[in-house]
Amino acid sequence: MSIKKVEIKMVKSCDNVLVKQNKLKYMPIATITYDEESKSVKQIFLDNKLVEKDYFKCWDMGRSFFIGTTDDSYIVYDEDGNRTATLLIERCGRLIQIDSDYFVCLRGDWLDFIDVNGFAFRGTLLSKDEINALTT
Repeated sequence: MSIKKVEIKMVKSCDNVLVKQNKLKYMPIATITYDEESKSVKQIFLDNKLVEKDYFKCWDMGRSFFIGTTDDSYIVYDEDGNRTATLLIERCGRLIQIDSDYFVCLRGDWLDFIDVNGFAFRGTLLSKDEINALTT
């Protein structure tokens, strides 16, 4: 199974207590479209968690997962919209590449290959020339 497209919408909460406190919160909803025509489009609330409208800074997608980036973490979801991992940006570094089943983060001179479950399955120490090639 593979993801063709993911659209994220932030839907306003209708919680009267939050509205009275002037604390408007949003629920992220993912609409997931798949490559396989036999699999229907899926719409799912992500984590059933109320957040600020700008909680997620950006979204990235592989073939079998997608990632929501917040101020301090990467939140990884599988192809069905289930959270599989939360990784602190401070610990894993900057996201520099996404492939079909994994993504790559650079932290200092260390490159980690991380799977959809948040496990680093391969790491590499880079030379200064390799780091310059990746960051320029």
